Amino acid sequence: MNSTQACYSVAVSGPGSIARQYRVQYQSVKDGDWTMFATFRSRDLAEDCQSQLAKRGYESRVVAYAICPTAV
Repeated sequence: MNSTQACYSVAVSGPGSIARQYRVQYQSVKDGDWTMFATFRSRDLAEDCQSQLAKRGYESRVVAYAICPTAV
């Protein structure tokens, strides 16, 4: 089976830099540390993921990174 996927360019945050990324983070306990759940190139996909976590009862947030750290 062949499938096609749209291919598009994403603007970088600065010369020689990487494209903006969006991280979804959650807290497993109230006032606990934020833990990375997933990383996306699309804000819409990140917000969909955040919505799914919220439906499961997790406090979550989307963090936009212009310069994405490599350590997780």
